[in-house]
Amino acid sequence: MSLNLIITEAGRAALLNAQQTGTDAVTITEAGLSATAVAPVPGLTALAGELRRITTVGGTSTADDIIHVSMLDDSNAAYSLRSFALYLDDGTLFAIYGQADPILIKTAESAALIAIDCVFADISAASLAFGATNFTDPDATTARKGLIEIATNAEAQAGADAARAVTPAALAAALLPLLLARDGAGSGLDADLLDGQQGAWYANIPARLGYTPLNKAGDAMTGTLGFNLPNFWAAGSGTRVTINFDTNDYLTFDRSLNRLLLGIGSSEAPLWHGGNDGAGSGLDADLLDGQDSSFFTNIPARLGYTPVNRAGDTMTGALTLPGDPTATGHAARKSYVDALTTGAAILARLLGVDGSGSGLDADLLDGLHASQFLRVTEASIGASGYIQLAHALFGPDIIFQWRNVACTAGGASAFTWPKPFPNALLGAVPGGRQGLNFSGSYSAYLNGANQDGGFVYGNNGGGVPSTVTIFALGN
Repeated sequence: MSLNLIITEAGRAALLNAQQTGTDAVTITEAGLSATAVAPVPGLTALAGELRRITTVGGTSTADDIIHVSMLDDSNAAYSLRSFALYLDDGTLFAIYGQADPILIKTAESAALIAIDCVFADISAASLAFGATNFTDPDATTARKGLIEIATNAEAQAGADAARAVTPAALAAALLPLLLARDGAGSGLDADLLDGQQGAWYANIPARLGYTPLNKAGDAMTGTLGFNLPNFWAAGSGTRVTINFDTNDYLTFDRSLNRLLLGIGSSEAPLWHGGNDGAGSGLDADLLDGQDSSFFTNIPARLGYTPVNRAGDTMTGALTLPGDPTATGHAARKSYVDALTTGAAILARLLGVDGSGSGLDADLLDGLHASQFLRVTEASIGASGYIQLAHALFGPDIIFQWRNVACTAGGASAFTWPKPFPNALLGAVPGGRQGLNFSGSYSAYLNGANQDGGFVYGNNGGGVPSTVTIFALGN
């Protein structure tokens, strides 16, 4: 119930701060109960007929000018409550209310629970506080705290109770079964559907588009491709189909000519393809500046004369050389010689006539080429040595070499050539002391693949030379 409490003068004085510039907070700690119908006036300092003073008082501010007050009397007293008063913690009568009709009737067996909303006309409810008991039980709303009854998990899962509150735990226990119970076709809540459709409905792209799209990587049109762009349209008339790019430029296919034409303004030109290339087509890709390749390959026609081949050619007309074109006789010849012998020209002309048959061949000696002479390319002259000769006609170089070999009667001696070679003609002559007769036989040989040699001398009773010279010719 909503009651208009009267704030006493003493209560207002308690609210005024020491500087008298505003209010201080005050604390309500007790309530007085009376069966007397008191007419509340601001000057009262006590509750007439007070029969009970209780401390089980609680309250809270529910609006700027409203407090909710709860008072509990669980004693065995019996009375009809018509008036009550609120006291501050220092005993000051803060507010009072009374009426002729009983507010409630308490018996000895019952507990009196008084819950009232008090409206203040000219003070702020935020200035009031209640003692440590803080006993209050306003109804819970969406805008304030209050008394509620908590639903059980079963009540939350049933989803039919509109008065009980649901805790997070009960909500978690009820939400999934509730969704699963409602899930399915026609429920309006099908978790397997998106906007009422199964996934297969969205996966069928051609069905969603209403046509089969072209593959960007490459595909073939099975129907006609039309264009609908600004300044781009197609029109057919008889044997001609035209695509207009704007009012002046267009592309036309002429069925009668089997030809694609590019139109620019009032003129048309055929576009090239493999079937219309060639002379007389009006579009000849084999021409350069309107000419066939044979026009450019005819060099004499391009030059206006037949050029002389620098590798060797015969002049068919007179060659005019530099000089004085007005000079004649001796003067003309002198002018020609002067032109030939000036600066580097003479060397260039001498080199130009050098060679076989020119009469001026600087590569010959007495008319013979160097390849016709035998040349010594290497030489080692001494008691044992060699001479290496080169000649173009003989192929590989020819080596003539010799070796002095000491020997004894009836003995054999091995030796090493100054310059080894695999193929040789061998021979030997006696040498050594003068006056000794040479008699007997000898032989020289090559010692296998190592190219070294050996000498064998057989004594027939005559003198034995101290040395024998072995020589060879080969390559």
